[in-house]
Amino acid sequence: MAQIVGVVSELNPRDEQLAHALSLDVIRELLDGGWMIAGELGDSGFEAWSLTAAESYQRIADELVAHNWDAFSVDLIAWFDLTPAGEQRAKSLSAK
Repeated sequence: MAQIVGVVSELNPRDEQLAHALSLDVIRELLDGGWMIAGELGDSGFEAWSLTAAESYQRIADELVAHNWDAFSVDLIAWFDLTPAGEQRAKSLSAK
């Protein structure tokens, strides 16, 4: 997740509020579009949350606000894994 927040922040370095809103928009699009699932790193590697896309989004948004968008906390809040549809889309985009 740090990569998403970092890239969006670099594109909007003078407007922190806009960067936060756009970061959440990107995360919502990836989850709602079925491109990625949210979870965390556990003993076995990536462990998906047992939440809907909307619930995952809300959990992430709440945690980001609770941690004041702290750069060191971002990767502790959530990790993402591509879905099969996300993998196909990524491959089609990289082929262009």
